Amino acid sequence: TPREKVKKCLERIRQYLENHPEVSQETLFVHFDRFGQSGLEILIYFFTKTTEWGKWLAVKEEINFKIMEIFEEEQVEMVIN
Repeated sequence: TPREKVKKCLERIRQYLENHPEVSQETLFVHFDRFGQSGLEILIYFFTKTTEWGKWLAVKEEINFKIMEIFEEEQVEMVIN
């Protein structure tokens, strides 16, 4: 994957999380972390504003689908380990 595509994905994910109403802005990290055996590894670390289990699962799922959408739109292939 070209460097610029990875950078674009990271920027879009970070921007999405920074503007998500259910994501706490106190601790939020989106970074290219390391070179893995199967590809590039990205660290996405954040907290939600809710501690209610069901709501937390729904927010997490929504965010995961959005991350998948960003990768698809940027034509970046994901490898799930």
